[in-house]
Amino acid sequence: MSDKAAEQSRQMKSMVGAGVQLLDAAEAVEFFGGKFSQWTLYDLVRKKKIPSVKIAGRIFFQPQSLTNWLNDLEAESMVKKLEPAEDTGKIRRLK
Repeated sequence: MSDKAAEQSRQMKSMVGAGVQLLDAAEAVEFFGGKFSQWTLYDLVRKKKIPSVKIAGRIFFQPQSLTNWLNDLEAESMVKKLEPAEDTGKIRRLK
């Protein structure tokens, strides 16, 4: 085992020992009720759109972080974004 992998393994063991719950990708999909695939989850991780942590080459998720992420997405969907009208500032000819 390389030094980096050994260090990540120690970090993971210390987090688990401290009571931190980690979910792997399959468990995270179950956390969301199986509404999408593991591939979609991995795509969100790759695009850095979902909170995750990579330890020893594996991707893990904290349930509280996933809940907070969902709450943030919901709050964002409730905010009306004001976009300028496309016709603003243009002069039209009347027929």
